[in-house]
Amino acid sequence: LDGLKELLPYVEHYKIQYDAASHGVKIHYGESREYWKTTKDLIGRTKGNRVPETSKSAHDDHRPPDTAKALVRSTPATPAKGARTGVITPLSFEGGYKWDRNSCWLDASLTAIFPAASQDYANIIEPFFGIVPNQHPLQDLRQHIHTRLNTDLRDFKEGGYTILVLQRNALREKLVGLEGYPVTSISAFQSDWIRFITRPPDRRQPPPVNLERAICYFGSCSVVFKSCDGTDHDHFQLERIKWRKPFVVSPELCRWYRGSLRDWFFDLMKPDKAERMSACWQALDGNRFCSGEAIQYEVFLNIPNALVIEFDGVEDGDPWDIPKTLYPCRGDSAASGRGVKYSVVSHVYFQRSRSHYMTRYLSSEKRVFDHDGEKHDGHAVRRDGALKGLLHGVSNRLRDLPAGFVLRAVVYHLEGGEEAGKYFRNSQTERAEKKLFLRFKTRSSSHTGIPTSCDLNRSDVEVVPNGDRWWLVDGKSSSTDYRATTSRSPKKRAR
Repeated sequence: LDGLKELLPYVEHYKIQYDAASHGVKIHYGESREYWKTTKDLIGRTKGNRVPETSKSAHDDHRPPDTAKALVRSTPATPAKGARTGVITPLSFEGGYKWDRNSCWLDASLTAIFPAASQDYANIIEPFFGIVPNQHPLQDLRQHIHTRLNTDLRDFKEGGYTILVLQRNALREKLVGLEGYPVTSISAFQSDWIRFITRPPDRRQPPPVNLERAICYFGSCSVVFKSCDGTDHDHFQLERIKWRKPFVVSPELCRWYRGSLRDWFFDLMKPDKAERMSACWQALDGNRFCSGEAIQYEVFLNIPNALVIEFDGVEDGDPWDIPKTLYPCRGDSAASGRGVKYSVVSHVYFQRSRSHYMTRYLSSEKRVFDHDGEKHDGHAVRRDGALKGLLHGVSNRLRDLPAGFVLRAVVYHLEGGEEAGKYFRNSQTERAEKKLFLRFKTRSSSHTGIPTSCDLNRSDVEVVPNGDRWWLVDGKSSSTDYRATTSRSPKKRAR
């Protein structure tokens, strides 16, 4: 065992050389050590003494070749089908972020969101991020995407791409200096920085108009509606429209949906999908005063252009099936025709033993690259093969992943852009109004059309005054309670 450990550095050294050589990188300078290849290039064989003697009878007359045998090629003009030509693809590497002081959390997230943001730069990123306040981190992110778009990253550059590293370091220092940011050291891990800089100043209020569209690019908002039949009167609770927390899936959800990320997402987006609650919300200090069956609905009012789904406990749970396409309105051909569908563009992987991140992404040329800032001077390495098995497929069977890395996040891009988001929002509100009797209102100054408030639009209910909501702590709540104005019959209560 000790001997094998001593051999490990040699294996790693030659593995690096092999990877570099296989991608066209020169690993030796000076006279070629493979001298037989030079000989073969000159005379067609590796040894001169193997050259057959020429036949004097065939060449002494100095006549040009005029026989069928001399004129016909002895070897095919084109190689046989499937034959290896030995040509090395020129796009084996792509520039990226070189690791520096635990920067992998920022490197991975910037690399992962770029394939989505680059497609939306002209129509969304530039016009909508450009109007946010100058000191806002979203301005730095916009400039970062602009620089990467306008930098040719196709060449392998010794030492890495300095311009990307400098911008990355500047963004990291700005994040650490933000008021309320949970990390105070540039060498500390922080994987949810996008969530931090895109949160509204007040989650209870609509975001400022100049931030609205930029926040919508990564974020989503929803409203939760609850219903219970446990007393003589049906009662309901409607929460305030809020900006939603990130999309995170757990091992429990994986088992419930049998690993189907597509089924989970479709269920989540359905406005009339009822979820059973453990108990009615009318409880105080652990004491329940209602024995009814309570259910709740979550109605999404917008979907992000760059959808980030995080995986919790993947290494301890069952694998997820990562689809190539996600459909918020599955089965709705009109929605799909409007671009209300997501395409996978990148993965983020995590190695627990080293607390290290790496990224796999789809380039603008539709090629898959792996980026690990600690390797190859920060350059991403191309992975050959079909997208299936590299970017979509069962999470624990994805190809060419280094040992110890597990899936941490997946990024999807909304194909139809802002127009697809508007179509989705109109569809959601129409269904919620029809089936849940919710009524939405939008402020006149809004550029997105996302509702800012809603109420229960039924003639047989009334608002419960705060004085009657004894289950509230300190009498404060961000929700509104309703109760039916007529009691149910004993027969209905029995059911």
